[in-house]
Amino acid sequence: MYLAQMYFIHAYCIVESAVLLAMALDCYLAICIPLCYTTILTTPMVIKMGLGGVTQAILIVLSCPLLIKRLPDMTYYTKHVINHAYCEHMAVVKLASANTLINRAYGISVALSVMILDLGLIATSYIKILQAVFRLSSQNARSKALGTCAPMSALYLSPTHLHCLAS
Repeated sequence: MYLAQMYFIHAYCIVESAVLLAMALDCYLAICIPLCYTTILTTPMVIKMGLGGVTQAILIVLSCPLLIKRLPDMTYYTKHVINHAYCEHMAVVKLASANTLINRAYGISVALSVMILDLGLIATSYIKILQAVFRLSSQNARSKALGTCAPMSALYLSPTHLHCLAS
């Protein structure tokens, strides 16, 4: 049960990050390349982006429960309590009495790769959007463009997304 919970929590966080990346791409295309928006962001492309995010989550997170399962002493789950409302990979790894170097290295590398890659691409798209918006000649057009992207950019500061980045 705990391995399934751990798997789905981490998979959810990676899918959420992929969705936020797709939203940043959508906003970038709408603001920076509006004439090509409908030719680039077609229904098959949106489906591919969604399937790509889900596939990434499934494949990357699949190793976490498998690495936990290989630890020889599985009794620490009943002897100790994790101070979270959910089962987190690194919290479980810290409770193990065996050598957990592989688990820790994999957990940190997955977290950093997803965080750095997705946040880097999201930040790049919003930098490009801001550059395009501030090149607009009319104040009304700038306000409208910023108003389009402000709600989406606020999602990056949501408690759920910040929590996924922290774990």
